[in-house]
Amino acid sequence: MITHRQIAAFQEVMRNGSLTAAAEYLNISQPGVSRLIRDLEANVGFALFTRHGARIVPTAAAHDFWEVVERSFLGLDYLWNTAQRIKAGGNSTLSVAAAPVFATSLVPDAVETVIHDSDPAEVSLITITTLPVVRQVALRQADLGVNLLTHHQHEVDLIQSYSVPFYVIAPADHAFAALDRVSLSDLAGQAYIGFDDNTISGQIQNRWFSTMRQGPRLVMKCYLGSIIRALVAKGLGIAVVDPWTAREHAAQGGLHRPIDLEEELRVSLVKPLGAQLSTTGTALVAAIDHHIRTVKRDGV
Repeated sequence: MITHRQIAAFQEVMRNGSLTAAAEYLNISQPGVSRLIRDLEANVGFALFTRHGARIVPTAAAHDFWEVVERSFLGLDYLWNTAQRIKAGGNSTLSVAAAPVFATSLVPDAVETVIHDSDPAEVSLITITTLPVVRQVALRQADLGVNLLTHHQHEVDLIQSYSVPFYVIAPADHAFAALDRVSLSDLAGQAYIGFDDNTISGQIQNRWFSTMRQGPRLVMKCYLGSIIRALVAKGLGIAVVDPWTAREHAAQGGLHRPIDLEEELRVSLVKPLGAQLSTTGTALVAAIDHHIRTVKRDGV
């Protein structure tokens, strides 16, 4: 029968890469760690490590087993950390996983609203990551996810989904200033700053341009909307971005125009399956909802 001590020994050997380091971390002897690993191997029925003199090397089976162990124990870590926060006087901390397109625009705007409208003592800590959103939420490493897509395959609950329009941003003296709205065909031949192909935004834009007889002239690719906005402000090209990045560009004196597209930007809010949001999480969801509805109603 597998025991918690066997799994703890396995985790630390995998994390530290040696029996000695694992023994120091667990505050037991090195032979004690070796015995726990041998007992675990006997219980699971396959070798977890190969020994090469003083070196210990994980087997392929160990790496497969490691993924399952980490997923299970991350859930336990989440429960433990939550219990400690509650014990300390409240569960007001919040971990947010946000797609990069929202991490530098919508989420900071919503956080500002929460901080402004709340008693500062009620919001003890908010952490934001751009690591894969659904995975972070499913593993309970994030309490709230702000993602581009509504389809999700892991253990998460969909809180709400929205669609918002895209906007073109350009230097203040660009010819688009004469237009009330921009069409996709207006981008033909224009120097264009796009999102990296590895981002969902980049894949969306590539799909648009593949339908055009003459697409824009791609001069740069970036990962973050904030970098794209900075490059557009330098006069290096135009871009299609989310409404919040467009608003920030306009606030800095740049030009923005709505673009006529059948497709809109999808925003989805997710949480761990069956989890209840903290007071701060509920407030952030309400603030995100407010900012999205304002953009849909009033534009940028």
